[in-house]
Amino acid sequence: MFRRARRRKLAKDRTQGSGAEQTGPFPAVRELVGARYEIQRILGSGAFGIVYQARDLRLGRAVAIKCLKPMSGQGFEDLLLEARVAAQLDHPNLATVFDVVEADDQCAVIMAYLPGGSLQDRMGAGPIAGDRILEWSQQIFGALASAHRARVVHRDVKPANVLFDANGHLQLSDFGIAVETLAAESIPAGTPNYMAPEQMISGQPVDQRADLYAAGILMFELVVGERPYDIGGVSSLSEAYDSLEVAPWRSTMAASGRLPLPYLQLVDRLTQRRPEDRPRSAAAVLRVLAQLQPRVSARVYAETTAEEEREDMFSDILRFALLDNIISPGERRDLIRRAERLRIEPGRARVIEEAIRKELDVPSLVQVATFEAEALRLLSDGDMSDSDATSLTAMATELGISEEEKFRIQDRVLLQYKLQGTEHTIAAPNTHSRD
Repeated sequence: MFRRARRRKLAKDRTQGSGAEQTGPFPAVRELVGARYEIQRILGSGAFGIVYQARDLRLGRAVAIKCLKPMSGQGFEDLLLEARVAAQLDHPNLATVFDVVEADDQCAVIMAYLPGGSLQDRMGAGPIAGDRILEWSQQIFGALASAHRARVVHRDVKPANVLFDANGHLQLSDFGIAVETLAAESIPAGTPNYMAPEQMISGQPVDQRADLYAAGILMFELVVGERPYDIGGVSSLSEAYDSLEVAPWRSTMAASGRLPLPYLQLVDRLTQRRPEDRPRSAAAVLRVLAQLQPRVSARVYAETTAEEEREDMFSDILRFALLDNIISPGERRDLIRRAERLRIEPGRARVIEEAIRKELDVPSLVQVATFEAEALRLLSDGDMSDSDATSLTAMATELGISEEEKFRIQDRVLLQYKLQGTEHTIAAPNTHSRD
């Protein structure tokens, strides 16, 4: 989705004379990005890098260039990850990445320049009108729905990462710590005041509901003027988690009358500590918002609702099928037919099932397949010895495979080998007689 460029020599042309540029205030970034971009000023800086405003001389447009300070290792990989993730997403409310430039231990991301400041700036300027809050909510959740469809969890939704272009259109930015929805484990990362509790625990799977929580905290701030939890000044994520567990929860009802009651109830649901108490998806949130302000919501809602509703239906079917932690061959055939009727591709159906299995804390498809492969190996002689049974029981326990599922797989494998043996027995005389 994006191009990688290597270090380029500065061209001597009438726009950027190489001698003058090398002695100017930004020689390092000019050497990295080359003569195409005219560096104008610094927009901001932090511990890991600097963001510049520049002009693309070839296309005549303003851009922002995010440069990592010279380093290697995780910081370098994080910036590349941000570029790759952002470049794969396409939505009017997601910041656009144009290019990424790498050279040795340096990296720069060329992205759209958004001169309208951040939501954090606007929140500090006084109360915000209710209709504007509804409009921004729709745009943020539209952006999240697009990211989640691409199986990306942002993990750092906060006012400073919500930017505005020259026309006041909102864009969600900074995918530097994003992860895949189905990442088996995640390293805690984010901004404590906006991190969902499950996001603070090392190794805990994090799905799209962590983004919904963060967006809910942000919306709560817009409505009430403060966050629903006061975790105080914490110095570590473990302290933040402990503080969040005991902090009193505030309701949006203090702002009743300013915004529609269904919206306030929605924000309250988004800010619940337990993931299962929040809405399941950004599309589900958009459906509520569409009822509150249909004209504004129509475009965003139409972009997400059909596909998301089909996937929500399939997710509900999967939850029901996995109530006993097992999907029988008959249930599997039925699930395949239902996915086909809902126009869900097999690969996507598998992704959804893996997510539901994690949500319900049952063995993953990979774990089930691993156990079945071992059963196929051990039972290839069509018989089960005591040592085979002991090995399979130990493996099932290690993988979290239930007793019923273990016996079901064992019986299916044994039957398969017995049927194969029968076929060979029948085929042999026929082959011999032809000779």
